[in-house]
Amino acid sequence: MKTDFIIRMLFLTGLLSVALISLISDTAYGESADLSKGAELNGSAPTQSPATYLLAVGKSKVIDPPQQQQRAIDAVRLVASSARSYLPSINMETMSEEIMSRNQFLNGEYEIKVNGSIFRKKLKELAKKSNTNDTVIIYTHTHGTKPRAEASSIKSGLIFDPGPKHLGGESPLTWSEYAKLLLEIPARNVIVLTMACYSGALIEHLNSDPLKKRWNTRQQNQNRNFIVITSQNSNLMSMPIVRNQKLINPFTLAVAEALSGQADGFNPDGLKIDNNVRKDNRLTAGEITDYIMCKTRSIVSEAPQRVNNADPQITGCFDRSAVLLENSP
Repeated sequence: MKTDFIIRMLFLTGLLSVALISLISDTAYGESADLSKGAELNGSAPTQSPATYLLAVGKSKVIDPPQQQQRAIDAVRLVASSARSYLPSINMETMSEEIMSRNQFLNGEYEIKVNGSIFRKKLKELAKKSNTNDTVIIYTHTHGTKPRAEASSIKSGLIFDPGPKHLGGESPLTWSEYAKLLLEIPARNVIVLTMACYSGALIEHLNSDPLKKRWNTRQQNQNRNFIVITSQNSNLMSMPIVRNQKLINPFTLAVAEALSGQADGFNPDGLKIDNNVRKDNRLTAGEITDYIMCKTRSIVSEAPQRVNNADPQITGCFDRSAVLLENSP
């Protein structure tokens, strides 16, 4: 009897120890225990197969000329179609605003498809449905405002609203708020591609404390890749160039080409595909980032009056050899 009692106690103690060890190891992954979303707990294997998500958003102002509003629509279509051609299984959501005039906006003739509230909601939905084995790509084509002193009453950031504030628009999505929303996405690979004037301010906010402490050890400690590339620095406007007799932002063109697979085997030193590198139908973090950065700077405009002034910026923490997208034959 005494021997049976001792054996039962040892058995129960062992179960408790295993449970405690499991709990500790499961919560060791990630920034907080609730970031798993698609897994049982952070650090545990996701219960679903890896998925790739693309959110592509285009937004102009109602005071922009119709041709400029159309460019935002065309940019979203180009990036989306390029990604789809390379990865047919990609989970994609695209949003762009209808072309509308100031009076049409004021008269309520169109239902607003894209504004700050809608975009925030979409980012939170991505954070909820993506898990720790997924890849999330976010491309935005919007206006941006120049960074101002923190004490300024005029906030700077990305403009997702239909018009100036006196026309019913909301305040911009500030660079700081956008950065924080991006950091809530728990996916293994998060790639943020931002086309906007003064968009380098997003990089500056991500590189500042305490935000940087939330992502700068992701690769080392969690085997996660975080990449943010902007079309311009924080001081300049992001201007379109002429290619094939059409206006297009060089950053958008570079992003579309990279996501279509043209970055496979790219050699930044020669600004071309390296024949010594075997094209393997896989796009690594190094290939994607090198291609977008180099191509954005080097694409030559066909019109002398539309000089390429792009100064793309990049930050993040990633393994250059990590495969982010794979086109299985």
